[in-house]
Amino acid sequence: MKVYEIKSIKTNNFNDDVVKIMNLWQEVLMNYEDYDGNWYGIYHEYESNFKGDYTLSICNEGISNSEEEIIIDKDNKYKIFEVSSNNDISKVWQEIWDLEEKGLLKRAYTIDYEKYSKDEITIHIALK
Repeated sequence: MKVYEIKSIKTNNFNDDVVKIMNLWQEVLMNYEDYDGNWYGIYHEYESNFKGDYTLSICNEGISNSEEEIIIDKDNKYKIFEVSSNNDISKVWQEIWDLEEKGLLKRAYTIDYEKYSKDEITIHIALK
C-alpha cells in the first residue's frame, strides 16, 4: 500500500509533550477539510524502541503535496489493535508498550501505523 506524506515531525514519547503531535494532526486536518478518505499516522525511522526518537508522518491515500511516498509492505506481519475512539488512542499505545515490556509483543520497529477510516480506528504494529 502506498500513502502520501503530508507533513512529518521527529518526536519522542517521553521527552516531548503530546501537544506536539496533536498540533501536527490539527494543522494537517485543517488544511485538508474536504478530504474524506483514510488518514494514517505513520511511525517510522525509529532510533531504537518506543523510548527513543522516531518520525511521525501524517499521510493519506489520495492527496500528495510532495513527492514523499511511504510504502507499507502488505507482506509484513502486523498485530492490529482496535481503538474505540480518538480519546482512547493514548490508552491503547500504553497497552502496546506494556505488552512489549512484558515480552508479549515482539516489535520489528520498521513501520507502524494508525489508520483512521470513517468507521474505525486501528493501530498496526509491525512484528518480528
